[in-house]
Amino acid sequence: MTPLSRALLHAHLPAAQAGALDLDELAAVWSLAVSTWPEVQVEPAMFLAHLAARLPADVPPAACLRTLRCADLYIACACLGGDGRAVAALTERCFRAVAGRLVREGLAPAVVADAQQRLAALLFVGVGDQPPRLAQYTGRGDLQGWLYMAALRESRRLTTRENRRVDAGELDVLGDAADAADGVELHYFKQRYRGEFKAAFQAALAGLEQRERNLLRYQVIEGLGIDEIGVIYQVHRATAARWLVRVRERLFERTHALLMQRLRVGAAETESIIRMIRSQLDMSLAHALARDEPPGAAEN
Repeated sequence: MTPLSRALLHAHLPAAQAGALDLDELAAVWSLAVSTWPEVQVEPAMFLAHLAARLPADVPPAACLRTLRCADLYIACACLGGDGRAVAALTERCFRAVAGRLVREGLAPAVVADAQQRLAALLFVGVGDQPPRLAQYTGRGDLQGWLYMAALRESRRLTTRENRRVDAGELDVLGDAADAADGVELHYFKQRYRGEFKAAFQAALAGLEQRERNLLRYQVIEGLGIDEIGVIYQVHRATAARWLVRVRERLFERTHALLMQRLRVGAAETESIIRMIRSQLDMSLAHALARDEPPGAAEN
């Protein structure tokens, strides 16, 4: 028995649309959507509101309903509602096929993987003040085809960016000029231990797992927040935040340990060296990760 009813239609759709829709046809649409995505559950009222917002005002609702990809709208509605199972189902069914098609068309697998992970944040969370891009899907075409075009545009954008990027390896991880906020002592340590710091930092970064480097790259290079990173890895934002804190502390502690092995300094200089490392961590990450392999490489 369908959970849809005439009363539900009038409660959640404009009167003109509710009166023009055939309940049996709508029930068939609902049944098809549920059978297409059995692992996902959407409240009927939520789906009706999502559907109504995508019915053109100048087209009879009954005629429009027969042309819309309602099962695709159903899964999109669930994803926009924050259903993690829906996000996982859409990713598994559609993103895998989209990635295979893009690779067969000649795009680099690493670029495609990077584009899809970046696109996931745009689709399901949005960036900054922008709403999730999946809300733009109207159901007038195949959702997988719509995702393919979005992934293609993102892959081309990333390819163009990589081709234009200046080799960050040419940049000095400690910079050529003193930061105005450094103070004389900190600037002195930067200049004196420039080479040792660079070697220790690069060794510490190389010792991180691929996922740890990907996390840092998303935050430092891509500018993603914990909500967006959580969507990419399908974990709670608190988990993503803990991961980032942990990997940053691991990088700092390893850099410090390796640097102290290379230097012969007293206790008085140790605190200044620690301040130097902390002050340079983000800039050094930005330079190093800009030439690192993009996220999407094999993770442990």
